[in-house]
Amino acid sequence: MSKTRRVLLHCASLVGGVFVLLQFFRPELPHPPVTADLSAPAQVKAILRRACYDCHSNETRLPWFDRIVPAYWLVVRDVTEGRKRLNFSDIGKLPQARQNAALFESVNHVLLGAMPPKPYLAIHPGARISGDDIITIKGYLSTLAVAPKPPAGTSPLPSPPSPPLPAPNGIAFPADYGAWKPISGSERFDNGTVRAILGNAAAIQAIRENEIAPWPDGAGLAKVAWKLVADPDGGAHAGDFWQVELMFKDRERYAGTLGWGFARWRGNELAPYGQDASFAEECVGCHAPLKDSDAVFTRPVRRSAELPEGLDLLTGRVLGLSVNPERTTFSMLLGDHVAANHARTRSNEPYPPGSILVLATWSASDDERWFGARTPGAVASIDVLKRNGESWLHEAYARGPEKLERLPSGDPARTAEISSRTTATLVGAKP
Repeated sequence: MSKTRRVLLHCASLVGGVFVLLQFFRPELPHPPVTADLSAPAQVKAILRRACYDCHSNETRLPWFDRIVPAYWLVVRDVTEGRKRLNFSDIGKLPQARQNAALFESVNHVLLGAMPPKPYLAIHPGARISGDDIITIKGYLSTLAVAPKPPAGTSPLPSPPSPPLPAPNGIAFPADYGAWKPISGSERFDNGTVRAILGNAAAIQAIRENEIAPWPDGAGLAKVAWKLVADPDGGAHAGDFWQVELMFKDRERYAGTLGWGFARWRGNELAPYGQDASFAEECVGCHAPLKDSDAVFTRPVRRSAELPEGLDLLTGRVLGLSVNPERTTFSMLLGDHVAANHARTRSNEPYPPGSILVLATWSASDDERWFGARTPGAVASIDVLKRNGESWLHEAYARGPEKLERLPSGDPARTAEISSRTTATLVGAKP
């Protein structure tokens, strides 16, 4: 036997010995009892068991090749993290709203290509979720949509603390929040809320210059959410304030969280969300699949050249939000600083002279980045009200065959309806 061959055999024996020895170093993969399994239709459960349960339940089943070290080490790590993130074996312990939120988030991770992970699918093809599977799951989730609440008397909101306490990760509530401008909105039928999406000055400038891929450092985004309240005409409007979520871009400072600092405040008292700084992992887990949009769900509304001269929808303060699923529309009531200051007083008196109100209505479309949401599409109509003494000057625009067209004159009944819309529940939530 040649010397080279002896060396190769010796190396092979050594590698084989190490490989065998490594098989004895096996971290434990516990299988706790199933205490509160997911309750769902049999067809949905069958899909989830096949595609998800091996990593996201206590009923993990390992094929022979996953039992071999070092693959086994990776499996234990992934299953441990998967159960921590979502465990179908005890999901039934959560309040129904949190269960539904977990299911909607899960299907959106599938739609965004983040789950199941591609390397996992390469050696576990049985976990693939087909188009028909998605249709089945979406059909089930649609039955979990939260209907707007019945109308109720509106009570004034207490003044939030000034300033609110910082988030557990140290992010402070922005002092200039009251000056942030609207960039879009959304209706979330998965949890029965409607949202105004705002941007700080840096974000607004980035949108105007079309420099949002990626967003620049210093940009701040806010999602301000209210519970939906049903209207008699089949639509719904913003009711009780729920929460405000903030994102601040700083590639260096927040390198560990996708380049964004995340924070959230809930309730009229704007209480910081989360027990400690680890709460941001929830935000990262949700935003991580959106690499192509710098981890941002929001698409700013288009600044169309067809808008009336001098009218820019990236101005004003948000005074009201409403949706109409039957007409598939999303509306935002905006006010200038005079109208906004008046609305903050919660006065029943008419708007003072100089007030400007803009009611922008878009056709609503399903959000391509989140199943469970609808977002503004093309502008359908715009109403501009300018307070002149004791009366309003009303300019109305509606979608024509090719563009927005000016209507001959404002409708007095519509003028009265727009100018009397309730705003206290929205403005009162802002510090």
